[in-house]
Parts: sequence; C-alpha cells; structure tokens
Amino acid sequence: MQSGAALYEFIGTLASALYANGMKIHCDTLHKILTHKGAPYTSADMRPVLCAAAHYWKHKDLLIHLAITSAFTRE
Repeated sequence: MQSGAALYEFIGTLASALYANGMKIHCDTLHKILTHKGAPYTSADMRPVLCAAAHYWKHKDLLIHLAITSAFTRE
C-alpha cells in the first residue's frame, strides 16, 4: 500500500463501513491492518495518521471525516 492519498482513501472507506454499522476498532488493530496491507509504519501510534486522514476527508466528504474521528479508539 502506498502512503498518502491511497492510504487515506482506505482509512476513509474502513471508517465509513465501521461507522455505518455502529462499530469501532482499536487503533492498534488499525495499525495491524495497515501493516498487513504493506503500509510503511514502524510506530503503533496511529494518531498522526488518523489526523492526516481526517484532514484529507474534511473538505471531500464531511460524513467520512466524522466517521474517521469516531470509528477508531485508543482504549
């Protein structure tokens, strides 16, 4: 998986599906998914990645932006 737009598109799609079904996943689970897909992350801290993805979607699709902010949890 490439970083940047392709990554943010994937995160937005995943967040949208989770949000539509009333589900949340842990950020460490997201890290494992992205690592499995070949994303170049060595840190399990997904906050900067999620912030960048939310910013990417903020003006493209507000619903996906909101889904990203609510679909992933640190707890």
